[in-house]
Amino acid sequence: DTTPPSRTLQPNCDVPSMNLDGNGGEKSRSPLAIQTTKVSLLTDDELGSFNLSSANFEDPFSVNIDELEDGYSAQQIFSESQRTMGYTFDDLIVLPAHINFGVDDVILETRVTKRIKLSVPFVSSPMDTVTEEAMAIAMALEGGFGFIHCKSSIEVQAARVKAVKSYQNGFIARPACLRKDQLISDLDLLGVSGVPITENGKIGSKLIGLVEKKDVDFTEDRSLPLSSVLTDVSNITTCLHPCTLSEANKTLMDAKANYLCVVDEQGNLMALTTRIDLIKNRDFPASTSTDNGRLLLVGAAVKLSQHAFSRSDENGRERSSSLSPYSTRSPTSPKFSFEHFKKMDKLSLDGSKSPKQIKRKDNETNDEKNGNEEEEEEEEEYQLRSRALVEAGVDVIVVDCLHGDTLEQVKAIEWLKSTFPNLEVVGGNVATASQAKRLLDAGIDGLRVGMGTGSVATAQEVKACGRAQLSAVFNCVQLAEQYDVPVIADGGITSTGAALKAMAMGASCVMMGSLLAGVTESPGEYYFEGGMRLKKYHGIMSSKSAPSAVVSGVSGAVVDKGSIHSYLPYLNQSMRHGLQDMGIPNFTELWKRLLDGSLRFEMRTTSAQKEGKVHDLHSFTTKLYSDSR
Repeated sequence: DTTPPSRTLQPNCDVPSMNLDGNGGEKSRSPLAIQTTKVSLLTDDELGSFNLSSANFEDPFSVNIDELEDGYSAQQIFSESQRTMGYTFDDLIVLPAHINFGVDDVILETRVTKRIKLSVPFVSSPMDTVTEEAMAIAMALEGGFGFIHCKSSIEVQAARVKAVKSYQNGFIARPACLRKDQLISDLDLLGVSGVPITENGKIGSKLIGLVEKKDVDFTEDRSLPLSSVLTDVSNITTCLHPCTLSEANKTLMDAKANYLCVVDEQGNLMALTTRIDLIKNRDFPASTSTDNGRLLLVGAAVKLSQHAFSRSDENGRERSSSLSPYSTRSPTSPKFSFEHFKKMDKLSLDGSKSPKQIKRKDNETNDEKNGNEEEEEEEEEYQLRSRALVEAGVDVIVVDCLHGDTLEQVKAIEWLKSTFPNLEVVGGNVATASQAKRLLDAGIDGLRVGMGTGSVATAQEVKACGRAQLSAVFNCVQLAEQYDVPVIADGGITSTGAALKAMAMGASCVMMGSLLAGVTESPGEYYFEGGMRLKKYHGIMSSKSAPSAVVSGVSGAVVDKGSIHSYLPYLNQSMRHGLQDMGIPNFTELWKRLLDGSLRFEMRTTSAQKEGKVHDLHSFTTKLYSDSR
């Protein structure tokens, strides 16, 4: 008999749930099958011996929430099997997570180097169309950080650093002072809004009075002595030394005065603070400054040659002929004397008060009388520049190279760290972990990652060398984290979304060029083209920036973005909302989830990338910046 026996269903089977009639056809669904996800066939005899009360059935609608983990971890995306591909910002997206906090609870604090903390994760690039003293001041006030470019003479770059360091004073330990017999015209030469008058015109002597600019604004005769216009010491606001900055500020607020003179028990002037600095502290509480809030922090770049090589001089000695593309001297010209720089007159940034002509040192010692002439060991330009910058008060020096994995940069980092032990040094640029290791072993305090990824860079196109930015950041972070060295993602930051993805890969902050080039504080003049207000912007190795070098950048223009004081708060708020959507309240938690794999990502197809942007409109205007001025 070929007729199959009647069969019904049992739990834990892999076939569809159904009951079969004697002819093998479907008869009806078994109530048993509805409760099971896995079934097996039983004969009628087997079913008769089956104990229904002792069976354990699985609910087909029950879900284990722990197993519902969408997306992939960064480790899975950048695993060995996937390393044939380079990923950048548009290639992946961060998946959203549960939110249990408000957007105002999100904290953006981070680091740019081992010891320097930032309130926001933004730093400005050391490019001549991005960062000079105005940008560095504005970035520091807003809680970020600025690196002043080195495409200028040593003197001008050092003067720009001084301008940042003197912008916010707290206690002015060495204020300019005058004597009462000096003239109003002497006050005009100082270019300050007010000056204390002491017995000998110096700090530490007895305070006599104070002269403010408002006291002499309408005085036509500038040859009058200051004694005729000064406010006597009995009528000016003072406090007793020593006192804290908060105590001095409270005294200043209570007196509603513009200046506060700090004097000792004998009435000698010890320090000065002003109402302007009090206002700055109030308006910019998150500024990047020293621990006491007195001085803003600033960085500066020094340039190394991309391809260093040595030549022998006429005596057979090896001497480097490599120069920075921005060098102000030729390979055969004498060296700049740092000792002469220290003796120069005060500089102005526009060169109107140029220093005395700097004389160059001869390469010979004082042993001529013994007939033992020896060539004095010459310092490279970056060493002379570094000495001048440290003298001016710079806090961080970035060694600015398109390709940072060179013997020259390793030597430069070792020299900087040994010569200036308290100086923070940033190395780069690199794109691989093996490149980063040599700089980390040399002792850097910050690592700059990114090669050929900037909006005006053509290095990957010209030189066929570089790396997709997210792949570069993630792989360098894995090594830098072991050295406790922050990574600066440099290049490709076109929006706050890109900045968040870089931070999600482990970067401590992002370096911006094109995003900041159009703000009021960036160098250059605005011009109009096609009804748009623009500023010029070019790469550091474009034909305009380095005309004698291999061109690996372009020149262009960026749209006006208004003041940095309106623009950066917009970027900050965008970052807060992005972190909130990820369910993460701060960057420390973001990096923790990156390492443990709970931060989830998903790769995006071309269609998904299109869907994630504005689409299917006849016309639209995209503005990734604030319109408030």
